[in-house]
Amino acid sequence: MDAIGEKLEHEMWAGRIPVMYNLDKHEVTSMEAPLAFCQLLPRMSYLPLWTKDVREHFRSSAPALEDELWLDYKATPLKWDLPTGVLFDLLHEEGQLPFVLTVHFLGFPSKVLLRYLFFRPHFVHYNKICGIPQMTFKFIAFLPGVRT
Repeated sequence: MDAIGEKLEHEMWAGRIPVMYNLDKHEVTSMEAPLAFCQLLPRMSYLPLWTKDVREHFRSSAPALEDELWLDYKATPLKWDLPTGVLFDLLHEEGQLPFVLTVHFLGFPSKVLLRYLFFRPHFVHYNKICGIPQMTFKFIAFLPGVRT
């Protein structure tokens, strides 16, 4: 691989996106809206892997956490199964940083999004399948019970 290809591969795998989370203004239960929460997320990661800290940050200002946390960008619910970089590239306007997302604890759009509770097993299975082509024959040959 040439130097340009290696640099591009590095940028793709090591690239990060600045994300700012704001609690939906209709869901604020405190006297003042909470400060935004910011993270620098890997492009090749998925939003549900990073929402624990978001939930903790907004816990004191959010309604009772009866429903599942979900995110939107300019009223478009964000799907859990797309990498952060794909969501960013599809939705953000050129030159607009950070990627500003709205956090919701109420009104989960179940007709549009799959709940994370149901999505998680599918997500794990999907990623296992994606990893299979990366295995080499040599690796598979050394698995127990495999004869060449």
